[in-house]
Amino acid sequence: EDGEEEVAEGRGGFHGTLEEARVQAAGIAETRLQNLAITLSKLRYCLANGDAVKLDVTDAPPPLRGLDADEIRMRLWMGPESLRGVLFAALSVHVEAGSAGSLGPQRLADMEREAEGHAAYIEEEAERKKDPRPGAVPKAVRNALAWLRDALRALRPTGMARHDAAADLVHLYARTRYFFTAQEQGKNFTSPAMDVCRCEISTAIGGGPEGKRVLKSVAKKYAKQYVLGQLIFWNKHGIAEPSASLSQARRGTVTLPDVACCYSKTPGEPLKKEYNQSQRNALLQHMETAPGRPWGTSWHWTFNTHNLYGSPFFDAARENRALDPEVVGWLRANEMKHQFPPPTAVKT
Repeated sequence: EDGEEEVAEGRGGFHGTLEEARVQAAGIAETRLQNLAITLSKLRYCLANGDAVKLDVTDAPPPLRGLDADEIRMRLWMGPESLRGVLFAALSVHVEAGSAGSLGPQRLADMEREAEGHAAYIEEEAERKKDPRPGAVPKAVRNALAWLRDALRALRPTGMARHDAAADLVHLYARTRYFFTAQEQGKNFTSPAMDVCRCEISTAIGGGPEGKRVLKSVAKKYAKQYVLGQLIFWNKHGIAEPSASLSQARRGTVTLPDVACCYSKTPGEPLKKEYNQSQRNALLQHMETAPGRPWGTSWHWTFNTHNLYGSPFFDAARENRALDPEVVGWLRANEMKHQFPPPTAVKT
């Protein structure tokens, strides 16, 4: 009798009896187990063939590791290629004189001096305090990022220097609790070629029973991040190059944008992608309703990870909790003040 009981339609659109639901669930479970077995087989092959030192699955280092406190300090504030370093290099291109709120020479000098003050406090904290667990951001770095966010927010943006977009982005870095990086899992390599015979292909796509006549020799290329990609897409074996799919899947979810995208490379050059109120609203709604989905490619942001991973959205998933309300709360409390016409297409 239980088997005849109807099951209400759920998120997947299923409608049928309880017995049919059990059969479908069992099939899904079997498929998942098969996917895991296939993934382990692929990992064994890649690790055993992709490095001069052959690795076993049980001996291989994890594909990701938490950054230590010194690495986080260098990546976010102290190093020349840090978030702070890249940002101030971009700011120096867009110094302007005149109106209140603009980034004049004196204001930039004041910001640089205060940034150095934060750097001194970061170094002092490193000397007198025990570092947090790997991946965790030191308190002095978080405070420095919060100051930088507010300093950018106080600047008047232009069509070439979107200080407001940079402030929004620095806010996301400041609210990220855990940063990590990818470890190398071998080198790029190509598998030995495998002959594909006509008798091994369906007649529907040109195959046939003609013995062992070879139609083509096929070799597969394995990228350095194949292992990480395969672990992430373990349930999607239709993806031929899982490492190539990583860039799209981690946009905004696991990696945050490059702050340099908020500034043009030359003073008179408009940004190629605008940052307007409607796009910002769409981003905030995305954060609230679909934080695990990648950001749209048509949005203002561009990504150059420099092998730095971490975001408030990954923090929430990692700790199995809701998104920190302050992430979106600050953005909603600080609305966009300036609008600019869409950028003019540049003829090539």
